Amino acid sequence: MICISLVDKSFKECLAITRQWEMAEVRMDRLELGMDEIKMLFNASPGLIATCRKGGMTDDERWQRLSGAVSSGAAWVDIDMESDEPFRKDLTRLATKYGCRIIISYHNFNATPGSGDLESLALKCIRMGGDVAKIACMVREIPDTVRLLKLYELDIQVISIGMGRLGRITRLAAPFLGAP
Repeated sequence: MICISLVDKSFKECLAITRQWEMAEVRMDRLELGMDEIKMLFNASPGLIATCRKGGMTDDERWQRLSGAVSSGAAWVDIDMESDEPFRKDLTRLATKYGCRIIISYHNFNATPGSGDLESLALKCIRMGGDVAKIACMVREIPDTVRLLKLYELDIQVISIGMGRLGRITRLAAPFLGAP
């Protein structure tokens, strides 16, 4: 299954795209959608991941978008492991209430940590309430890719993504290695 990421699109474009694909990540931090549009979008398509990264908005604004998506039918919610604990716990409780699966994610835009650190991070994502651990790291050399792909040997649900040109193979190999 292919999961596309929606950024820099209008509501109408998002709606049309989500009807064509089985799964899409709706990056609400990178889309200019009103609350009514968020609710309509997540109500209209069953395979959507609600994501709203820190950065350009307050935690209250992020909470409004994510909770609106979850209560409107998001299949998944992606919560960054660096989110404040009360924010993360409240959102995981809400997701559980609505039957929305939880991804706890770790991002490293500079490098790929060592194998032991990657395993610890993945396990921590699960302990923090994730149904799935998502690990996304910048790949600088081939051994980084190997370390990321080895995460599929863990006895947990994991999505391991290599960023950058050398990381592309992780996205292709993931479904064959057990990525949900």
